Amino acid sequence: MRHDDGPEILRNLLAEETTRNSPVILLLERFAPRVRRNFDEPGVVGLIWKPFHAMDLPRQVAMLLGWRP
Repeated sequence: MRHDDGPEILRNLLAEETTRNSPVILLLERFAPRVRRNFDEPGVVGLIWKPFHAMDLPRQVAMLLGWRP
């Protein structure tokens, strides 16, 4: 089984015509400036850091996508 890392998955999404214009929200394990620079890419609308509260996730996603409640 192949396990791609986040930057590789993002590159694949941006390379595909069917997904290149889809907004991407990344769930990341820990904060590190080095990690953040890897995701300064078109299409990445935001980051959510783990651990996160599952009950807050819909609100966080809506906020990152600019959706109104």
